[in-house]
Amino acid sequence: MPASLGSNNGGGRRLKPLERVKSHIGTEEREAREKAEDELQKLNDLPEKPPVYLPIYGKKLWKLIVPQLKTLKSIKQLDQTTLEQMCEFYDCWIRAAKEIKKNGITTGNRKNPAYAVLSDSGQQMRKSAALIGLTFDSRMRLMLPDHSDEDEDPFKKMMEDG
Repeated sequence: MPASLGSNNGGGRRLKPLERVKSHIGTEEREAREKAEDELQKLNDLPEKPPVYLPIYGKKLWKLIVPQLKTLKSIKQLDQTTLEQMCEFYDCWIRAAKEIKKNGITTGNRKNPAYAVLSDSGQQMRKSAALIGLTFDSRMRLMLPDHSDEDEDPFKKMMEDG
């Protein structure tokens, strides 16, 4: 979609599914977005089976969330690498948590190195999850109507009406 037709090429506001946009958009932009959404539906779905190279906990997460992701209808095979990253980070996170449970947060006078792995993998996992709609906030952006263009000043609205 050309940048002039409401794409997010330059950053700024994230695009929502057209059915969730309640603010006014022009006919040209609406047609371009409808075409883009139709093309999106032609893309391959995520495979149900996790990639063989994912570690064990990553595979478990994959099997748990892919069926739910498919209900969003916007997640496709093109998003697979982001999901794989999240599954890898999840595996690291689980393994680090088990290491801490086994040996404690500190080892001698030092913090257990697994604590840094736990923290870093948790942060990266959340970033990956947000990119593919797995956080509450990112799902809500996909599902709720866009009211960002609406005027929130009731006094101004009253003056315009009347």
